[in-house]
Amino acid sequence: MNGKLFKLAKVLIVLSFISNLLIAQAITFERKISGKFKDTLAVRWLDPRFGEFPDASLIDFSFLLDPPAGKFGFVKVGEDGHFYLEKTNKRIKFWGVTIAGSHVDIPKERIETVVEVLARAGCNIIRLHELDNRGGEKFGIVRRNIIDESYPNENNSRNLDKEYLDRVDYWIYQAQKRGIYVYLVLRAYRTFKAGDGVEGAEKMERKGSPYGLFDEQMIKLQKEFIDNFLFKHVNPYTGVPNGLNPAVAMIELINEDSFFFQYDKLDAMIEPYKTKFMRLWVQFLREKYVNTENLKRAWTTKDGFSILGNDESIEEGRVKFPKLKLGEFSEVGHSEIDHPLRKKDGIEFLMSLQVKLFKDLKEFIRSRGCPIPLTTTVNGEFICDTYTVASELDFIGQNMYMDHPFFEQGREWVGISFFRNENYLKKSDRWGFPVYSSFYAWDKKPIVIREWALCYPNEYRASSLIQMAVYSLLQDYDAVIYFAYYTWGDVNVCSPFGLQSDPTRWGLFGYAAKIFINSEIKPFHEKVNICFYPDDLKTFIDWWNEAYKLSYNFMLRNKILSNDEIASLGGNEINIPARDIFRGNAKKLIDSLMKITRDEIKIDFAKGVLLINSKTFKAVSGEVDTSKTYKLGNFKIKISSPISAVLILSLDNLPLEKSNKIAVKFVTVAKNRGQIFERVNDGRFALKNQGSAPVQTYGEKSDSVIEILKDDKSIVKSFMRNGSFEVVIDKDKKHVFIFCDTPNIKFEVSPEFFRFGRIVKFYQEIGGEGCGEVFENSAFVYPGYSKYVMIY
Repeated sequence: MNGKLFKLAKVLIVLSFISNLLIAQAITFERKISGKFKDTLAVRWLDPRFGEFPDASLIDFSFLLDPPAGKFGFVKVGEDGHFYLEKTNKRIKFWGVTIAGSHVDIPKERIETVVEVLARAGCNIIRLHELDNRGGEKFGIVRRNIIDESYPNENNSRNLDKEYLDRVDYWIYQAQKRGIYVYLVLRAYRTFKAGDGVEGAEKMERKGSPYGLFDEQMIKLQKEFIDNFLFKHVNPYTGVPNGLNPAVAMIELINEDSFFFQYDKLDAMIEPYKTKFMRLWVQFLREKYVNTENLKRAWTTKDGFSILGNDESIEEGRVKFPKLKLGEFSEVGHSEIDHPLRKKDGIEFLMSLQVKLFKDLKEFIRSRGCPIPLTTTVNGEFICDTYTVASELDFIGQNMYMDHPFFEQGREWVGISFFRNENYLKKSDRWGFPVYSSFYAWDKKPIVIREWALCYPNEYRASSLIQMAVYSLLQDYDAVIYFAYYTWGDVNVCSPFGLQSDPTRWGLFGYAAKIFINSEIKPFHEKVNICFYPDDLKTFIDWWNEAYKLSYNFMLRNKILSNDEIASLGGNEINIPARDIFRGNAKKLIDSLMKITRDEIKIDFAKGVLLINSKTFKAVSGEVDTSKTYKLGNFKIKISSPISAVLILSLDNLPLEKSNKIAVKFVTVAKNRGQIFERVNDGRFALKNQGSAPVQTYGEKSDSVIEILKDDKSIVKSFMRNGSFEVVIDKDKKHVFIFCDTPNIKFEVSPEFFRFGRIVKFYQEIGGEGCGEVFENSAFVYPGYSKYVMIY
C-alpha cells in the first residue's frame, strides 16, 4: 500500500515538474509581459511609502533560483553533514524567511504577490510555521488555523480546516513554481481538547508542553496529524502529497518544546501526567539498575553518603525525580533531591524520552516513503538537549535572536516591549551571533538557523544581514531563515520581527542572499571541536565557556568522544575536551588560538564596526568613523552617516576589480513616524509607541559625502546624510541605475559608465517616464520621489 503510494507519487511528481517547467519563467520577464510594468527593470517600488511589499533591490536576484524547486530530487544529507540535491549530488544552501501562522492565511492573489517578491529578492526557501496556532484565549486572540474548530469539530483538534489547508497547498505550489523550497513545521502550538481523548486538556497551555513529549495519546494524535497533512491529503496544485514532494526541503517535527525549556518546573505537572511521568522514571531506573540495592550502590558517594531516601524503592515504584538546578562543574555536596548523582540519571532519563519520541516520529514518517530531512527544535542553550536532536534526527534547527523584545512579568506580548538597543558588533560574548550559534552546532550535521532577527527598533540593525551571511559562510552553515516576513496588517511599517518594509534589513536581503547562496566567502579552513564524553552530557551544568569565542576565527563544532578516546590534534582540526576547559587545562591553548586573526574579515569590537574585504564584495557596517576613509583592497569608502552599512557587490561573480557589473547599496537608520523609543533604566529601552507609516530614514542633504573610490578614482559620490540609496553600474551596456529614498540629493557618477549622460526617471504612481540631462561634471540631483533613475 505505502510502496504503491510512493511510486504513484513519483510519477505525479514528474508530470507536475514538466508542467511547472513550461510555466516557470524569470521573475522580471513575467512582470514585463504582465503589462503592469513599463519601466526597464520592472520594479514594483523600493520605498515602502509607495505601497505594500516593496522589492528589496533594483537587482532581480531571482537568478539565484533554479525553478521549479525539487526538479533535481529530494534534498538529502551528505556524509559530510551538509545538504545536497538527490539527482545532481550538488550541495545546496538556503537563504529565506519564515511565514508564520496567520500570515499564511491570506488570499491567493496576495500569496502570488508575496512569493514573487520573495523570489526576486533571492529567497530560495520559505518556512511555513505555527500552522496549528489558534493564538490563545489569554491574549484575547483566536485565529483560524490548520485545525478545523468549526461545528461539529469544536471540541477536538483532529480535523484539518479545508480552506486553511488550501492556503498552505497554494503557498507550496507558488513557491515550488518559482524555485523556492519549503520548510514545514508540523507541531508548534496545537491546542489539545477534551474530544481528543486527552485528559486534562482544558488545564494545559497551548502546545501541551511537556506532556506531548511522552503521553501515548498525544503522540498518537501527532502521528494522525502527520498522516493527514503530509500523506493522505494530495496537494491539488502540485498533484502530490506534501510529504512526498521534493520541493519540501525540510520538516520540523516539533517547535521549541523539550523537557529542558521548563526543567525547573517538572514537579508542577498536572495529573494524570505527573503520575505517568514518575512511572516512566521508575521504569527507566528498573531497566538500568534492576533493583533498589543496585540503585543505592550507584547513588552512594565515595565517602559513603547515600542519596537514596529510606522511603524510596524501585520495587514499590517510589523514587523521587531530582530537582534540576544548574550546577557548577566541580560541585559535590548537595541534598538528596538535587545531588549530581541523582541529576545525572534524571538528565539521562529525560534525554532518553526525547530520543525515543524523535525516533518514533522519524520511523513513522519514513514508513510513508518520505525521505525529507527532519529536525525538532529544543533549548539551544543546553548541550544535552541539542544532542538528543543530533543523535537521532537529520539536522540541527535553532534560533538566533539579537535584541529580542522582553516584557514585564505577566504582561508578555500584551504590555510595553523592552530592548537593549546594543550594537552587536561590540559584543564578543555569548550573545554575539558566531558564539551563540556555535554552541548548538554539532559535527557532521547540517546547521539551520531556522529563526533569526536583529529586531526593530534596535538602531544598529543595518549591519545584521551582512554579518549573518558572512559568518554563516565562515562557519559553513547550511540555511539561514529570517523571522519573519509579514503579509497582512501593518506591513508597511517597521516591526520587531517583520522585515518587509524596513530599509535597513529588507534593503540588504538580496545582497546577503547572493553572498550566502553563492558561497562568496570560503569557510574557515581550521576547525576547533569542543569535545564531550558521554558522561558530560548527563552533567547538568551550563557548558558554555570562553572557547566558543574562537568561532570568530575558526570553524567550531561540538563533538562526542567515546570514553576510550582522547583528544588529539590532527590536520586542520583541534579537539579540546570540554572538561579540560573547565579544569583550566586548556587555557594556554585557547589563549594562543584567540590571538589568531583573519585579514579578510575584521570586527573592531571596541568601535562596533565590521569590515569585509572579499574578492567579490566589500562592506563597512556598524558605528563608522565619518572622518575616516576605509581602505578595502583597491577600494576606498568614505561615509557621512555614523550608523550605516555600505556594500559593494560584483554582480557577474568576477572579482570586483575586474567586474563589469557592480552594485553599491547604502542603508542607515529607519524609524516609524511618531515612534516613541526611550531609555528607561538598567540599560533598558522601552518601545512606548511603535508609530505608524510612513517609515522614515532621515535622509538629508549634506556637505559631507558617501563616496566609493577604486584605485583612488571616484566611482560614486552622494551628498547625503542618513537615508538609503542603491547604484547599479553596467560597464558593458554603459548605463547606471540609481534609487534614492530622499529627494533632491546630489549624486556624482563617473562618466565612464554611461554614453550620453541623459536621465530617465520612472514614477511609481503613474508608470510613465520623464527625461532630463546630467549636470556638469557628471553630477545630477535625484529628481523628486522617483521610483529610480536610469543614466545612459
